[in-house]
Amino acid sequence: MPAEEWPVLEKVLEEALGKLQSIRQRRSSDGGGVRSLRQAIAGQLAPHSRKAPQVGNAYRERLFERIRTILSDTMSKSTVVDLIKEVARFWPSGATSRRGGAAG
Repeated sequence: MPAEEWPVLEKVLEEALGKLQSIRQRRSSDGGGVRSLRQAIAGQLAPHSRKAPQVGNAYRERLFERIRTILSDTMSKSTVVDLIKEVARFWPSGATSRRGGAAG
């Protein structure tokens, strides 16, 4: 590169570095905003995540009750364990629960 082009290159590099520095400063100042949004979202989700197991348990109980009602004429004594075993026999082999355990 010819010596007379160095001042132009130096000026362009200084501008580029100045812009880069201002972008970094803006992004670091926005970090607090992102963190506060994350905390707000986590706060909104917390009650729902605590309630999720209760919803699943209630759904399971309603499902068992419906099955017991439907099968009451054909089965004299069905227990929850018998129902689980029967459903597990037909459950897809690759299916797993949300907690990562095997389905049957």
